[in-house]
Amino acid sequence: MVSLLLITTIKLLMNFNHWDLVDQLWVYIVNTVEDVLKSGYGFTFFPDQPIKFDLKTIDYNSMLVMIDDGEVTNQLVDKRVFLSSLLESADRFYSLLSFYFDGIVNYEYELEQINSLKSMLPELTKD
Repeated sequence: MVSLLLITTIKLLMNFNHWDLVDQLWVYIVNTVEDVLKSGYGFTFFPDQPIKFDLKTIDYNSMLVMIDDGEVTNQLVDKRVFLSSLLESADRFYSLLSFYFDGIVNYEYELEQINSLKSMLPELTKD
């Protein structure tokens, strides 16, 4: 069991109290990103913890990230920057697992899904 640290420029959203099966948690998070890109809203629960991870599009550039572990923590974030960071981190995680466990485990599906989602990210508007 491992935990992911999810930090925005404003506050810590997930910490070491939010531990779980990290390979499965990344799948859940990537699926939630896919949901929010397709419908504007996505949520999941951690695999083995009663913790809800919630993403909601507020407008073109903003989204609300919420962690509910009995106490709700939320933060308004830049949608493209936040989702890009999540997907890049997931990509690094699965790429490293694939490298270290070459031939033992196959994360090709997860990496393809991540790359597909990266191409769906909206472009930031230039001021």
